[in-house]
Amino acid sequence: MHKSVRHWAVAGVLSLTAAVVMLCPTSVCGQSVDTTITGRVSDENGGGLVGATVTIRNEANGLARSTSANQDGHYQLLDLPAGTYELRAELNGFGSNIRQAQPLYVGTAVSIDFVLKIAGVTETVTVRGALPLLEAGKSTLTRIVQSEEIDALPVINRNFNDLAALAPGVTKTGVYGGVDIPMRRTGFKSSRS
Repeated sequence: MHKSVRHWAVAGVLSLTAAVVMLCPTSVCGQSVDTTITGRVSDENGGGLVGATVTIRNEANGLARSTSANQDGHYQLLDLPAGTYELRAELNGFGSNIRQAQPLYVGTAVSIDFVLKIAGVTETVTVRGALPLLEAGKSTLTRIVQSEEIDALPVINRNFNDLAALAPGVTKTGVYGGVDIPMRRTGFKSSRS
């Protein structure tokens, strides 16, 4: 092949690869490691509270972010690292609503709604503890292994594959301590189908 043709062919392949990488959505190219929180801030009658401020603060490192509710009372906080958070919703004329010790896990998208009561006197509602996280937008089978479970398990050599085998649908292969995670989702083909 002529040197200039080879040069242009390589340049074309590299350009095409760069374009695919830049335009590839996260859901196709890989899973996000961050957390997304969405929800709604409403009054006791269910009406959305425009302009309500929702603030999230990481209890371990103090990272804080805020957003305002839109005209329907919906809010969204994107790209949050996993951790334990305090969430606060507030609006002038209403009592604050606080959720403490809310764990957020890698790659999850959760919905947390707030109901604010009209405040004659300054009033704050604080909820301590974790809400059960339900991701209605996903139909995948997942398992989060808590650190307490890891500490209590008799895992030989602390091999992460032994921990992965605790998830539903995962089987140990015995090959170098590996596991088999079946890929039976729409759009994917398993080599063992």
